Amino acid sequence: MTGFLGALSDAWAEIRVHKLRVLLSLIGIAVSVGALTAVVAVSEYQRQFQAEQSDRWGGRAATVVVSVNSDDGTPVDADDFDARFSRVSERFGFSHTARIARGVLLDVQLPEGITPVAARVMDPAFSQIHRERLLEGRWFLDSDVEAMAPPVVITERLWERLGRVPLTQHPTVKLSGPAGGTYQVVGITPRQGFGDEERRVDLLYDAYRARVDALPADAWTQYEIWMGTGQVDQIAPVLAMDLRAGLPEGQTVAPTGRRNRELWTLRPRSRWSPGVSQR
Repeated sequence: MTGFLGALSDAWAEIRVHKLRVLLSLIGIAVSVGALTAVVAVSEYQRQFQAEQSDRWGGRAATVVVSVNSDDGTPVDADDFDARFSRVSERFGFSHTARIARGVLLDVQLPEGITPVAARVMDPAFSQIHRERLLEGRWFLDSDVEAMAPPVVITERLWERLGRVPLTQHPTVKLSGPAGGTYQVVGITPRQGFGDEERRVDLLYDAYRARVDALPADAWTQYEIWMGTGQVDQIAPVLAMDLRAGLPEGQTVAPTGRRNRELWTLRPRSRWSPGVSQR
């Protein structure tokens, strides 16, 4: 106790005699601590930003992506493989699966007339798997499949072409062609960067297929499964074998995925191979 009181006495004496030097020392310590804290905070923010960007483009860690192709390039029966994927995924009880069809064009009624606009056709879980963010509104819900006016999410540029009507006023998009009808706009995706003028419509897979006999010939579908990082090594090889069992001759299933932000592809009858794409 005496030593502690003596140290306090010496410190007080130092402050009284060398006030400026002590003050500058304290300021230096405060600045150093503040700078270190700022560097750590910026580093953590950058790490989180990069992780979210990576998830947005490729799906969260331990997302398995399944696609099917034919060796000679002929179209694959999308409905047949869709039924196959549904049967297999039900056996595993996956909680987050999504179909995503790209290469779809829709005829949208714009002020200047009917205009072809690119579209993505997806299941509700797609937004969770990819950490999709919105400028306004919301993403799809499972209950949206039953809606009388199917919901759509559109890009900010397309929203501007439609008059930027507030979502509180329940704006709609009118489509012509096989998938024609009136769709309610429930969300707006922001521009991805300077100069992004993409006009795109996102709509529910089941709502789209209820209106068309088949996907367009130029469209392609992939299936995404988000599973835990601790499960992927055990489940993914079995999943691939189940999907390949009884597959029509000349067709190839190519499961790929992300584990700990690393891309990998599953070779037939082998383990996951980082960075290699083989059939």
